[in-house]
Amino acid sequence: MISIRYPINHKNSRTVLLILLAVFTVIVGSWLARSLNGHEPQDDIPSDLKSALLPEPLPLTAFKLTDQHGRVFDLDRLKGKWTFMFFGYTLCPDVCPTTMTVMKNIATVLERDPRQIESQFVFVSIDPERDKPESLGGYVEYFNPGFIGITGNQSQLKVLGRQLDIEAKRIEGGTSKNYLLSHTSSIMLIDPRARWYADFTPPHERAGIIERFYVSHHLYQQERP
Repeated sequence: MISIRYPINHKNSRTVLLILLAVFTVIVGSWLARSLNGHEPQDDIPSDLKSALLPEPLPLTAFKLTDQHGRVFDLDRLKGKWTFMFFGYTLCPDVCPTTMTVMKNIATVLERDPRQIESQFVFVSIDPERDKPESLGGYVEYFNPGFIGITGNQSQLKVLGRQLDIEAKRIEGGTSKNYLLSHTSSIMLIDPRARWYADFTPPHERAGIIERFYVSHHLYQQERP
């Protein structure tokens, strides 16, 4: 497990979060006002936000993995809330801890949002040989006690990974127990109807991802009957 400590100034952090929320409210509010004045919503989304959204949300199909508590994590556990999902492994030296830190910061903003948009953050280990469910708990909970870590055998992982265009392979070299993996480093956004809704590619910045998420959330609310 990685061991990192970040100094935190809670007062300054809260001020920054409140400012971010105010900015996002203005952005989404002005975008909504333009759409109500006769413009198509998709036409008013800035290109950098539009590029993250799938042309059409892709419904996911059945899969079965296991979380850090030994419970089944399947399609039903994606329904009814927004899911931020990232594929990696606990011994990843750089990309994974950096991305998980961004996910931690996003979770902090959403937890303090007065609208209480229901969401969850899921880390999918692509290294089941070394990342057992019990070891995933300490890793994901280091970043946030509410984070979920899931894995399964290679066949089970492929069922979900192929649906989200996840690529993962072992890098040549190393030993049978000491090796590195290359993998897709995007954060996947799955909507409350268990559909792949957006793909946040690196470099990951908290403000940009939250802005994209709020636009995605608004679009989702518009399409619901």
